[in-house]
Amino acid sequence: MSETPLNATTADIAGDYRAKVIEATHANISAAFDFASELAGAKSIPEMVERSAAHARKQFDAGSIQNREIWGLAQKLAVETARPAATSIAQAFDKTRQS
Repeated sequence: MSETPLNATTADIAGDYRAKVIEATHANISAAFDFASELAGAKSIPEMVERSAAHARKQFDAGSIQNREIWGLAQKLAVETARPAATSIAQAFDKTRQS
């Protein structure tokens, strides 16, 4: 039946989504520890502020990329999850139209 490949596709996308979220979480945790280490090495308040601003810019850029990737996978997952319902509805309309 056609539902098996669809379920496999949905499972693949869900796995990709999970993996991307874990990857982003790992990257963000690593960045936080790196930032803490850099901040500990600052010699003055202005240097701390500079390092904080640099970290914020870097994390904003990384977060934007992560968000785009995760959002794209979430959209694919939503489309694949809704596909069986959309197909069933279309078939029901076709049957009523033919009757």
